[in-house]
Amino acid sequence: MSRGTTNNQKEKTAPDNHKKAGETNMLNQKEDNVYMPHLRALSLNLESLQDDGLLNSNERRSISSLIAYAAYDKGVDTEVVQSLLETRFSVCDVEKLKSNDYDAIVRYLVDLKINEVMN
Repeated sequence: MSRGTTNNQKEKTAPDNHKKAGETNMLNQKEDNVYMPHLRALSLNLESLQDDGLLNSNERRSISSLIAYAAYDKGVDTEVVQSLLETRFSVCDVEKLKSNDYDAIVRYLVDLKINEVMN
């Protein structure tokens, strides 16, 4: 008789196990929904998620171009513009500029008035 009881227990546990598997699947779907934006950002290779907050490669390229243009427009060397930028944003090197300052950096370079700074 103990064997008959075991069969009944197996029949009863099978649906419960199936239900738990379904619940686990629902939990996995919820976890996927939570992590999906992060995975999507990583798959797009967005460097702006850097922990150190430095400029990403696109921002660095833009700033480098603006430095070159500002130097050409004002008739000075790029080192002069870089030095002014580093001083203005309190960094030792342009590579250390923060991503949060990107808009302010662009405005600074666009509005740069060498005559006022150099005199």
